Amino acid sequence: MRNISISVCVFCGLFLFQTLVYGQNEQLLKFTNGEDQAVTDNFYDDITLLNITEREFEATSISVGKANPLGDKLLSKLKSKNREIYDQAQKITTSFELSQGNNKFYIRGFNSINLAPFRNGEFKVKCGIYLIEVRSKGNISWIPIIIAIRKL
Repeated sequence: MRNISISVCVFCGLFLFQTLVYGQNEQLLKFTNGEDQAVTDNFYDDITLLNITEREFEATSISVGKANPLGDKLLSKLKSKNREIYDQAQKITTSFELSQGNNKFYIRGFNSINLAPFRNGEFKVKCGIYLIEVRSKGNISWIPIIIAIRKL
């Protein structure tokens, strides 16, 4: 009986460790150029390097909702890297629920996007994004922000 209790505790401990270490909830976002990238929705570590590229992808729009703000360290680094993107990123309040195959994404979108066409029903969309590459000591993450979206 004691061995079973120890085994259960070890299993729970390993499961918790895996969840904490790998729990960034990254999923592969497939771009129109054929590439794919694991993306996450925020970044809180100390940032050593930040790069911004533009990409496009197609997905199914499911709904529109409220977005949580970006992390303070990320916004601070954006401010020094690109003031125009920072000005829009700090005001983000919208999140798009999108799907590609079995993957579901909640991706922030600039407030300048007209939301009226995306409130009713599911349909195919094409999104233009800023893909923000964020590096810290031993960690690289990619955060997408929708800058344009249109129905297909």
